[in-house]
This record gives sequence, structure tokens and C-alpha cells, in this order.
Amino acid sequence: MKQAVIKKGKVISEEVIFPECFNDGVLVKTIYSAVSVGTELSALKSNVSLLSAIINPRLLKKIIDYTKKHGFGKTKNAVNIKLNLPTGFGYSCVGEVIKVGHNIRDIEVGDFVACGGAGFANHAQVNYVPKNLFVKLPENIDLKQAAYTTISSIALQGVRQADPKIGEYVVVYGLGILGNITLQILKANGINAIGFDVDQTKVDQLSHKNFCVYNSSKINITNIIDKLTFGHGADSIIITASTKDNGKIINEAFDICRKKGTVVLVGVVDLNINRNKMYAKELNFKISTSYGPGRYDPIYEEFGVDYPYGYVRWTENRNMQTVVNLIKSKALDLSDFTKNIFNTNRVTGAFEKLQNRDIDHLLIEYDNINLTDNKTIELGFKSKSGKIKVGIIGPGSFVKSMHIPNIKKLSDFELYGLSDSNPLNAKSVAEQNQFKKIYSNSNELLNDEKIDLVLIGTRHENHGELVLKALKHKKNVFVEKPLCLKKDELEKIKQELIKSRNILMVGHNRSYAPTINQIKTNLIGTKIIQYTVNAGYVPKEHWTQNKQGGGRIIGECVHFFDLCFYLTDSKIRRYSFNKISTTSDKYINDDNFSLNIEFENGDLANIIYTAMGDSNLPKENIKIFNQGDIFEIKDFIEVYDYSKNKTLFKGTQDKGHLEELKVLLDAIKTGNKKEINYRLKNAINATQLALELTK
Repeated sequence: MKQAVIKKGKVISEEVIFPECFNDGVLVKTIYSAVSVGTELSALKSNVSLLSAIINPRLLKKIIDYTKKHGFGKTKNAVNIKLNLPTGFGYSCVGEVIKVGHNIRDIEVGDFVACGGAGFANHAQVNYVPKNLFVKLPENIDLKQAAYTTISSIALQGVRQADPKIGEYVVVYGLGILGNITLQILKANGINAIGFDVDQTKVDQLSHKNFCVYNSSKINITNIIDKLTFGHGADSIIITASTKDNGKIINEAFDICRKKGTVVLVGVVDLNINRNKMYAKELNFKISTSYGPGRYDPIYEEFGVDYPYGYVRWTENRNMQTVVNLIKSKALDLSDFTKNIFNTNRVTGAFEKLQNRDIDHLLIEYDNINLTDNKTIELGFKSKSGKIKVGIIGPGSFVKSMHIPNIKKLSDFELYGLSDSNPLNAKSVAEQNQFKKIYSNSNELLNDEKIDLVLIGTRHENHGELVLKALKHKKNVFVEKPLCLKKDELEKIKQELIKSRNILMVGHNRSYAPTINQIKTNLIGTKIIQYTVNAGYVPKEHWTQNKQGGGRIIGECVHFFDLCFYLTDSKIRRYSFNKISTTSDKYINDDNFSLNIEFENGDLANIIYTAMGDSNLPKENIKIFNQGDIFEIKDFIEVYDYSKNKTLFKGTQDKGHLEELKVLLDAIKTGNKKEINYRLKNAINATQLALELTK
């Protein structure tokens, strides 16, 4: 299928695989997608370059910190991956439902829907859209106008923030598409709407439709508003303009607003605010967030959890439904914005016309597509015989920056197949790394008999299911931590391993680190391990903290549990676990804890894990007390022996990611699974412990 993307500052049409349809959404075959001109031209201008990263202090600090830990080579690779990625865009479209997720009850294949959301309603022939980001369309609605539903919802949300009453006076600054729609919504609701813009063409367009509009460069705005409002000032101002003006518009809005009135910012203007102008009138100033409550909330947008109707009357989705009703009733007329229609194959030229101001609006039209095609894309890179062919499911940022470069260092591996829920990411990663095939879903990849090893790098909730499927397909498996999120999944995996002859490795890499192996052979008899993890703050809304990630204990701490099992070579006799309550609401229970473990061989381990630290302190510090010796491992960079008062090892940070792949490669080639099975036992024990702590 075709998708319009931004690549190296230019819009092109890219051939990509179909997206998957998940349980909480639908697949939509796009008919039209609307271009939000200001937003999308800005995206073209702000295309990231290495120079822009270097001159940005925040990004530069990240690059320097990453280089200190990982070395120049890994940093360069990570930066190049970011810079060379094509970017999908678009957020307002209309189309036909072609597949329905298991949890969707009120929509059927063949229904027409308006869709919204950056990353979902892309300029693409087929999109996966979660349930709160689409609304069903009534019969006989103009699909071209309905393509603007989400863009129109931005204007509607601005009006809701102003909360005008019938008969009030509302000023709209900027008469582009958002300002145009805002005026129409206000007028349809009995509001005295007054519009200003410096573009005479836009003023004339609305003036001919009997709107009260003026060219602000040719009149005195204050005099006009005084005259129209009988000297009281406007009840509210809605700014939909996008311009750099050193605060001119915002302060002028304060001047023409009545006492205790409201100013709402929908567009983008300089906030060089004169406080006295606000203070004297005790004005309300609001910034309207996109298309309504739910925007930027992953629980609402990605997982489909709605806000209670009685408490949040107008959500993102309900705003979209309102716009659809306005279009259907002809109270909102968007026909002026449906005249410039370009096929997806001509998007490059279309955006050049936008940039050159030859046109001021744009609809992208999509050809019909054969839905039985597109299960795989063959990229044309030649496969070599005798190689261990690797298929990757879920090439996220860590897989791209760490595992793929390491696989390429080992000549016996061959990057063969790739599957990802994000079609654009799949295409980009596959082309950059010369994969041979892209698959539309994980099942297609697993069914390919040529693939010898499956690497699973999806979000955590899918790990257990995919491990089981891969083993049943007789594949060797490498799964990034955690192994799974549920006890029943762990039991099923253990049962499947009894029947399987294939290899399973979990990405608990720390036991392969050179700093660990430097001291492992020096440990004799009973030992005490003090493991401090300065984990850093992760917002509650981050995917690792919700059902996709399972929380930080199962999602990250399995690393530390696994390493303790490796260092002690023993099972747990008993443990005590204490979560630390904090006075701050920013943390959740799993963010801060202390775990004390007594092993059957008499060893002790204490793990302190906290999100309350500071990034100036290294993340991981391990002290091992052993028969008069004290070893300290400093963030997997250095090993210090206090008994000898010297550094045993020092280098760039290496947590064992390459070494674990070498061990995996050797096991596949030789068939000797002794080392792999020993590590797997530790991984299973670590997973079991994490599941007990999170029950």
C-alpha cells in the first residue's frame, strides 16, 4: 500500500505493508485524507538534521551522555537511525472499515468512518484506528467534507473553551481553515462572530457568505470592536492564527476583550504577554489542546478507555461526532476546502504547490486497493545460503539501536524477515539493514520455513504469546525481557520447552557483561550482594507502566533478579519485599522498593530500586562482599577491587548484549544447549520472582 511520508525534507509516496488490526480498533481503507496546511508544512520545515541536534542544548547533552556510556560508534549509529527515518504524518481522514477488532461491537465491515489522531489517521491507503479515534458516518454525507472532521474538531474545542452564550460577541483572529470553521460554528449557535485576517482573499471568501470579517491591516481593530459591542469589548477572543508577531496579536486580544472576558489560543503566536493588560480586566487566558479531552492520553487514545459521559461531556470522540452532525445538517460547509484533490501518487507535487502558495488547501485521494495483496514485501536483497536467518517481530528503538547492529557484527547471522505493527517503521528498518522480506503480521513471519531464529522485541504484553507461537512453529527464539507477564503464560512456556528441541533465550544480558565475568571466577564461598538501581523517573502514563509493559518490576527488575541468580548459583530460600510509600503522587508503588533475598546456599542479596534519584548518579552500582574481598561494579563500566585497592577493569559501558548473541549463535550452530539452558533456568526463576512480587 501507499503512504505519504516526509523524508529528508520532502514529501514522497512510500510503498509499505498493511498495518495489523488489534482488538480495540479497526482497519480503515482510506478514501480521502485532509491536509492540515499549517501543521504539516511546519513539519516539513522542522525536519531534524544532525546540525539542529548539535545546536540544541537539550539534545546535545543527551548525545554527550550517551557517548560517555556507550562509546562513539554506538552513539553515531543511534543518531543515524533517528536522522534517516522517514516520518509519517496526517491526522484527519475518512474511509471504509475493512476489518474489525475483537472488542469492537458497534461497527461493521463496510461502514464509513471519519478518523483522527496523529500516528493513526495517516496519509496512507490503510490505517489502524483505535475505537475512540473514529466515528461512524451517516448515509449520504459528503465524504470529502467529512475528511476534515478531526481538523474541524480543533476549531470546535476552541469554541468550547471560550464557552460563548447566545448573543455574545466573539472575535476570531486568523481566517485560515481553523478560523473559517470557528466562525461557522459560532454563527450556527447564535453568536455574533467577528473575524480578522491580513489576507484579503480569505476575508473576501467569508464576506461573500455574509460573515462579519475585516482585513486587520486596513482598519483599526479597537475602533471596530468598540462600535460593534457598544464600547463594552468582545466577550471572548479565539486566536486561530499562526504567526511570529512578538506578542502583537495576544496583547491586542487583551485590549479588545471586555472585563472578565476570555482569550483562547488555538493557533501558534508569540506569548510575549503584557501582564498589566490581563490584570486590569481580570481576564481568563486559555490554551486549547487540539481536538478535545483525551488527546495525548494513551489510555484514552490507544486503549479505548472512555471518560464518563457525566463528568467529561465533550471528549475528543464526542467532538468528532458533533462535527459530523454539523456537516450532515449543512450547518458546517467545508466545500471550499474540497476543490484541490491530488492522488497519493502525486503528493510530492501537491506539497510543492502548498509550499509555493499556489494552493491553500489540499485533499489526498487514494486508489482502491486489493485487500488480498500486501501480505509480504520482497525487498530484492539477496539471501545467502548457509546463514542463520533471523526474523524480527517488533523492531522498536532498542532493537534498532542495539540488537540489529550486533546481529550484523556476527557473520553467521542474516537479517531475513521483519514484522511490525507500524508499517512505515518496518519499511524503514528493513531497507536500512537489507532485510529480505517484510511481513504484514507476526503469523506470516512465523509461517516462513526459511527463518531459523525469531527475535521478539514487541511491547511486553505480547512476549508470552509470541514465544509460545514461535516454539510451536519450531523456531529458535530470542525474546527481549520480560519473558512474559502472566503466570499461566510462564507455565505454558515451561510445558512447551519440555516438548521443544529448539532454543529459547531471554534478553537478560547483564550476566554476559565483561565486568561481571571479570569477577565471577574470583567469587568463592558465601557472598553478600548489594545492588543499587537509580532507575530514574518514568511517568505513570508511559506504556511500560500500563498493561502493555506490566510495570517496572516485571518489565525491568527481572534483569537484576537474573543477575543475582547467576552470581549466587542458588535458589531462593526466602525473601522480604518492601515497597516504599512516598508523599508524591508522581510515583506508583513499583517505582521504589527494597528486596532482601536469602539463598539456599547462604548467600544474601539486597536490591534497592528507586525512581527518586538524580541522573547525575550512575544507574547501577553493585558491591559484592566475599571472604574478605570487596568488588564494586560501577554501571558496567568499571570493576574495582577494594582489597587490592586497584581497578581490575575499565572500558565503555557494556551490559553484555553482543556476548549473549555470541552464546546464542554458538548453541544454534553446535546444538549444545547446556549454557543456554543454565541461563534460561535463571531467567525463568527471575520471571517467577517478578510475577510473585507484582501479584
